[in-house]
Amino acid sequence: MNSDTAEITEWTVRTIYGGAGGGSIYRYVGQAQDRGTTHPWSLIQKIVRASPDCTDPLTPRYWEREPLAYQSELFARLPAGLAAPRCYHIETAGHEYRLWLEDIQESTSEWTLEHYGRVARELGRFNAAYLTSPPVPSWPWMSRSFLRHWIELCATTAREVRQFPDHPHVQLLGQPNAINRLLALWDDREVFLGALERLPQTLCHLDVFRRNLLRRMTNGQEQTVLLDWAFTGTGALGEEIAPLVTGTVMFFGLEADKLRKLDAVVFEEYLAGLHEAGWRGDPQEVRFAYAATSALRYTFPPVSVLDEQFIPVVESIFGRPFAEVTAHHAETRSFLAERADEARALMDKLKL
Repeated sequence: MNSDTAEITEWTVRTIYGGAGGGSIYRYVGQAQDRGTTHPWSLIQKIVRASPDCTDPLTPRYWEREPLAYQSELFARLPAGLAAPRCYHIETAGHEYRLWLEDIQESTSEWTLEHYGRVARELGRFNAAYLTSPPVPSWPWMSRSFLRHWIELCATTAREVRQFPDHPHVQLLGQPNAINRLLALWDDREVFLGALERLPQTLCHLDVFRRNLLRRMTNGQEQTVLLDWAFTGTGALGEEIAPLVTGTVMFFGLEADKLRKLDAVVFEEYLAGLHEAGWRGDPQEVRFAYAATSALRYTFPPVSVLDEQFIPVVESIFGRPFAEVTAHHAETRSFLAERADEARALMDKLKL
């Protein structure tokens, strides 16, 4: 409904997400009267609050990034097939933004590998567009060197894993063989980060996984809506699809035993999207960026595994019992160990 004469007659509100100081999301649902006719309506309100450790625009958790993205030209430049929720209004009050967003009605709740493949192809077109025609934007709020900054948040856990291998929480992270291979990659992280930063850089969402994805029908065509643009910035070509594969599985969007099939489908379709947008680079460089990013970003959580609050924090984030989460993630880290080995082999082969 788009009317200046409509009057709201009733409404209710429900919390979708309530952050402990970092932000909250609410769904408002109600009815309105317009010229004697009753119309249903719904809106999403996303509240973004300032945090003392999130004030640097270059770092992953810069608190103003998403509100500023909605005020930029970013979403008008998205290729066909991709969209962000429409933003109707932005309120500011002190160190807080209130975003009033479109409430997306998803066309399917059951996602198949084909759905993820379509998203990957659309992401390929999105990422390649800035390497074939318009330059990568230089908006000051964009994240830079996202992966480098992100893994700094994981350094505490990496040290704990090495220093306290017999701690129960450390042992739950995965099989020793897989963890040791991932630690070897971690020890060489500067080498891998340097190689990633020498690859072509493009504009990325950087957090595309199942929780941030919706599919809807628009004018008879299916469209992907990307939520939560709070990490948006530059990244190596291929970095974008690491969350789509590993992030999706880690957050229970798909069973861990489907990881390798998801990997194959997503990578193939991502390359197809890159080619459709006119990119003609080396697919092995893209594969290296994807594999290295996956292992570096998802091996160690950005929270201390020795902290007494580790178990309730994990259960709160994933909404599942701790034992179920750790078993699921241990299986995922075996996949990540394979990606670490693959990244090392590709770096040597390509002489990056």
